[in-house]
Amino acid sequence: MAAWEQTCCAVSIRAGLCSSCVRSISAVVIVLSRTGSAVVQCEFHDELSAVLDSVATYQDPIYIAGDVKILLERPDDPHIY
Repeated sequence: MAAWEQTCCAVSIRAGLCSSCVRSISAVVIVLSRTGSAVVQCEFHDELSAVLDSVATYQDPIYIAGDVKILLERPDDPHIY
């Protein structure tokens, strides 16, 4: 993806205090990063939408983290308002 970088992984953890109460916890984790020096383009929104569409049907919880560096103080940027 040219507009930004992303990593997506499925995580499954087995946890419990004793052998009779062990349970499995699963989730999808997406980490996003975008350089802040470039103005946000439509390509960024399209690619982010494609990633979110691809995980929208998962039954596990989805966690999204990262820094997309969209600077809101650029009044001449039509992609942020």
